[in-house]
Amino acid sequence: MYKKTIFHIDFDSYFVSAHRSVEPNLMNKPVAVGRKLSRSIATSISYELKNKGVKTGWPVYRILQVEPKTIFVEPDFELYTTISNQIFQFVKEKFTDKMEIFSIDEFWLDVTDIINETDPLILATKIQKDILYKFKIPATVGISENKFLAKMASGLGKPFGLKVIDNTNYKSEIWPLNIGEFFGIGKATESKLKKLGFNTIGQLANANPNDLELNNLFRSRLKIVLDEANGKGSSYVNNAVTEAKSLGADYTFPYYNIDEFEDLLKMARSLAARVAKQAQDKNLLAYVVAINLRDVDKHWHSKQEKLEFPTNNLDEIMNHLIYLLHSLWNGEGLRGIGVRLMNLVNASEVGIQLKLFSTNPYDITIDSFVENPKIKKVKSIIKTINRQYHNASLNTADVLVKRAKTKHLRIFSIPTLEDKKEK
Repeated sequence: MYKKTIFHIDFDSYFVSAHRSVEPNLMNKPVAVGRKLSRSIATSISYELKNKGVKTGWPVYRILQVEPKTIFVEPDFELYTTISNQIFQFVKEKFTDKMEIFSIDEFWLDVTDIINETDPLILATKIQKDILYKFKIPATVGISENKFLAKMASGLGKPFGLKVIDNTNYKSEIWPLNIGEFFGIGKATESKLKKLGFNTIGQLANANPNDLELNNLFRSRLKIVLDEANGKGSSYVNNAVTEAKSLGADYTFPYYNIDEFEDLLKMARSLAARVAKQAQDKNLLAYVVAINLRDVDKHWHSKQEKLEFPTNNLDEIMNHLIYLLHSLWNGEGLRGIGVRLMNLVNASEVGIQLKLFSTNPYDITIDSFVENPKIKKVKSIIKTINRQYHNASLNTADVLVKRAKTKHLRIFSIPTLEDKKEK
């Protein structure tokens, strides 16, 4: 039994798998996600194409040269976000909340406390099969005692596999790999390492920690990198719940660039929906909306807008993001996009005035909020009354509105898989 047992769960060809989950006719066919325009690129491809040598990020014309029968489907970032969020929540509720989400299609789990004497492979198989049965999404599970080896294991176990890498076999499993396969080393660093004579992970693992050129390349990270190459690494799964000063979500395109405004807008909305839902669940409002764009050189650029009144309303957030995206983006290809809500305040500390003649009882938008210094005193009085009568039936309007709004959001704001199928 491991001192720590860490799973890294990675969805297989996720964007393609997401489309197949709502369009079963795409199963077992060569599928690529992307517009069928000769200069467009594929953001995800099925294993039917991968097995023929096709790579993610190839242009459409090149894919068609290899497989003329390829089916191209339009990207649907709302679908991808919806399914992944549902899977994350399902795993948290059924197995463990010790989860660290790494991206839209992968996460770590610390299962040390729930595995007991069970073989880790049995639990991994259970999670893998449950995700497939409930969401129709195939996933690979990497198993180890730290996050680095678990991540490397899931990469080697694909597709739909289970792979264990630990201190007994890491040398045979990862040392022969090309240095570019090392988790956390990008193409630019890979090129520099190869110029220094480090072509495999094993060669890096046996490097002199005092090597001047390596220290110049990695600086303070060198010890971490060398430890990971030698099978060591952090087993800390960061699921700590702390008081949020900001909420954000981002997505990096590892193999391709996005240069279509429509695609960026769809991705921005999916990310905004995620952070808006987080804010609503935590009863938080944001005074600042920000967008982050990552250029082809992997540099992030940000622009933000301060709001006169705080919000967690998706439509309002999107209005600001559209303006920010127009202002910041120069039309060139991007490698990533992020959305962030900042300067957060608790809605219970902000007075809510409902629009008296609104046709929508949940219409709590910008002009619904005003500062109310008397709220704390009012709540204190209500708390005293409820305590006196041994119940909590008396509430301020903001609590009642939040309950109604939450109920409304569950019905309308987060699309279900059934909604997608009906479309």
